[in-house]
Amino acid sequence: MKFIAVFFFMVFLRLIAASENVPFTALSTGNVINRNIIVDIHNTLRRTASPTAGNMLKMRWNNDASKTAEIWAKTCNQAHSAVDSRVIPGFKCGENLFLSNFKASWDDVIKSFHSEYTDFEYGKGAKQSGTVIEHYTQVMWYSSFQVGCYVQECLQSEFRYYYVCHYCPWGNIKGKVGFPYKSGPACADCPESCDRGLCTNFCPYQDKYGNCDEFNKGDSCNTDQSLREDCPGTCLCRNNEIK
Repeated sequence: MKFIAVFFFMVFLRLIAASENVPFTALSTGNVINRNIIVDIHNTLRRTASPTAGNMLKMRWNNDASKTAEIWAKTCNQAHSAVDSRVIPGFKCGENLFLSNFKASWDDVIKSFHSEYTDFEYGKGAKQSGTVIEHYTQVMWYSSFQVGCYVQECLQSEFRYYYVCHYCPWGNIKGKVGFPYKSGPACADCPESCDRGLCTNFCPYQDKYGNCDEFNKGDSCNTDQSLREDCPGTCLCRNNEIK
């Protein structure tokens, strides 16, 4: 969540010229076509997980996440936003940034995040220390089932076009980046809630802490109010939902 994807292109001038002929408004995520492109490319890439994922949730668009992405993009501050500014009802969100001096398609933006897979090794993380892989792992984080994106034109910035995507709940959990999902047969954890290799049984709540299961003993969720408040995913999602 603390890295920026700066997309340097070596392309033919005619390709750049072609992109400049596309109006900036054509990239607007207020357009349902662009929202569908963003969601569809994420789900296509999530289905290609290697090794295959047994608990990968199907991604969907979230308007609240799009709004927090918009608010940050409009600052033209081309660094990561504060974690507390990436909050939607029920979830804290991760963030991927893409900077460009020409109008890149949303398809290319998301694929650029995913392209870091060449530097990633499942179970280890980065093949070489210091290599950036966190855009890839956020795209592939199993429990991040909501995404919202926005692009802003920043005329006074080093990079003119500023793309921001927020992922909820956030991925790239410290100490777990090498395991963005559970390896196994596709939909192994959701055999009754599977859409072409992606799980649809998401938990609509996010635990505040990563060790909630350790405190969920017996009837604790019913008797301990603080546990219910701190661990709503653990206490309220009890039907094998993916969380």
